[in-house]
Amino acid sequence: MDNRNINRPPRGDEFRKNFAIHQIGLVKAQDTPDLSVRINPMMFPTYGNNWVQYSGGNSQPMTPPEPTYAKWVIVTINGVGGIQLIDGTQAANNPLFPTIPEENLPLAAVFIQGDDTEVTNDMVYDIRPFLQVGTNLPRHKQVKETDLDDLHPINSITGLSDALNDRITMEQFLNALLNKANVTGTTSEKFTLNEDETGVPASTVTIAVDRGDQPEVGIRWNEQTEIWEFTTDGTEWIPFSNAGFIGKASNTVWGISKLSVAADDEDNPIVVGINDPILTSPKTPLAHAGTHAGGGTDVLALAVANGASGALSGADKQKLNDITDDRLFADLIEKSSVLNHLTNTSDPHNSIGQHLIAIDHDQIFKNILTPYVVGKETTDAYSTIQNAIDAIVTNGDNDAGKVATIFVKPGNYAENLTLQPNIIITTLSGNKELDVIISGTVTMGFSVAGNFAGLKGLIFTNVDNDTFKFEGSNKQRLDVENCEFIVSTPTHRAFSISNSSVLSEINAVGCTFKSNGTHAADIFANNGSVTFKGQLCLFKALSANTLRSIRTSSNGKTILDSSEIYSGIICEGASQLQIYHSRVSPLDKSISMNSTEKCIFGGIMLDSINLYAIDGTGKFYYNHIVYMNTTVEMSSTLNSSTGPIELPSTNNILYTPANAGNWIAPPPTTIKEAIDKIANALATHLGYGI
Repeated sequence: MDNRNINRPPRGDEFRKNFAIHQIGLVKAQDTPDLSVRINPMMFPTYGNNWVQYSGGNSQPMTPPEPTYAKWVIVTINGVGGIQLIDGTQAANNPLFPTIPEENLPLAAVFIQGDDTEVTNDMVYDIRPFLQVGTNLPRHKQVKETDLDDLHPINSITGLSDALNDRITMEQFLNALLNKANVTGTTSEKFTLNEDETGVPASTVTIAVDRGDQPEVGIRWNEQTEIWEFTTDGTEWIPFSNAGFIGKASNTVWGISKLSVAADDEDNPIVVGINDPILTSPKTPLAHAGTHAGGGTDVLALAVANGASGALSGADKQKLNDITDDRLFADLIEKSSVLNHLTNTSDPHNSIGQHLIAIDHDQIFKNILTPYVVGKETTDAYSTIQNAIDAIVTNGDNDAGKVATIFVKPGNYAENLTLQPNIIITTLSGNKELDVIISGTVTMGFSVAGNFAGLKGLIFTNVDNDTFKFEGSNKQRLDVENCEFIVSTPTHRAFSISNSSVLSEINAVGCTFKSNGTHAADIFANNGSVTFKGQLCLFKALSANTLRSIRTSSNGKTILDSSEIYSGIICEGASQLQIYHSRVSPLDKSISMNSTEKCIFGGIMLDSINLYAIDGTGKFYYNHIVYMNTTVEMSSTLNSSTGPIELPSTNNILYTPANAGNWIAPPPTTIKEAIDKIANALATHLGYGI
């Protein structure tokens, strides 16, 4: 406080009048001890006529050291009348006094130990100096003609040292003056650009005129072409067409060219060569009939099938005549097969372009001439898909190292199919076609291990049996893309797995599995040892009578990502179920986890109207489940004390946030409230409400 307006009476006057001057600025414990101290009123001068007044008050609470340690805490008053506590370093024995800033006046030293909870007077030591010289830094005028070391170092002025280091030297300044352009010109006979250039020049030198809002103009010497150029728009550079700058013109270089005849238009002359077609008296070709593919005369005649005239041989002309519309269509179909083979990263290649099995490319290209096309027209090669499959097997086009493709044209094919190895069945486009429907049961169970089959863009339905059966005991692989499996029978499934090989796998992308009736059956069942991987898939029950959308048992593994599951789920036996980044809506069914192996949910949006959305006694692990309503609960019997359970089985378990400031007020008090807040924040971030 830099002023001379002193309170009347001055601070501490009551002590002076009572002959208790030692009470001025005295530090003592509180009447009711705590970790703070009480400081009596006081007043003292600093340098010059600056007076500091303090009306008395309490210090901030002191922080005890760690257990078994002690430290000194110095109570000080600064040059503006503020009480400051200066902590010393804690030590097990003989702690040291801290360093006190020059501008602070020490009042008392408090010895505090790790187990202290309050400050008493026997812990407070008076260290007020009897005589005190001013504590504030001197003014600049007070250091005049003083030669003490480090009285006013250069770093006491912020940025002064850097500013002095950044200044240019006199030599740099003089050099800059020498390089400065002179607006009045030069007295030298020559003005030199690139004066410091040595060796072979590489830079193009330009003289430009800045014309304000108008395009820049200028001239330059182009070192690459060694030609003077000029510009009138600042963008296009044109070589000077003058013999003093360049030589003769050519078809690639601007320059001088003499016309052989007078120009019709002198402003737009046309230069021609002796081989120009506009010249008079053009040359007549020599007789050349003997060079024709099939003989003939000098005047080229039309080609005749199996003839001997024209530029095309008769044999080639006959081949063109043999190309019909149907043949051309079939060739184009098989051509797309080759393109699919070359661009497909899942089959028959893996993700880095390597073949999963040995591939006979000659056979693939052979299919361009002998396609397996199934259709309803009399001109189509096959009228049923099974006939095309059997023909491929008979011809050996699906032998080891070969892959055959069947293209199915629009139509409803009522037939049961038995898939054979190394055959891909697809629509013409490979995408799901609503008018390509196969009504019957499709069975896959190969007798030789290590083979695969592929399905693309097809719709499979059944009214009296399972729609698709993945059977057998050998290792096999099914790649299915953009297909739909529908069941309309009371006791069967849209997709059934019973293959017992743990090496078998099914890869499904963009597929739909659904029940189309009012029966009580599962839609999808993995009752084998197969690994089923589904991405962007839909499992949907169209009736409340459907038992479950998904049922897993035995020791199979089902992994779903970015999918949607409507109706319940059952996980039994030693099967594994993993669902990530998906929506699960069991509706009035439960998700029953009774497997001895773990089931995992990660990043799931869960919607249920049942009492328990998830029940059972199995191992259930999950993270980031977003509830779509307030009735979702998990059975308390889950997990059977095996493995971690992150969320409770009831909604009202108390929850105390580690940092309440991280939550939008008011912070949650139960785990259910915390989950709801996270879900609402996520919904707001993604742009939709929950």
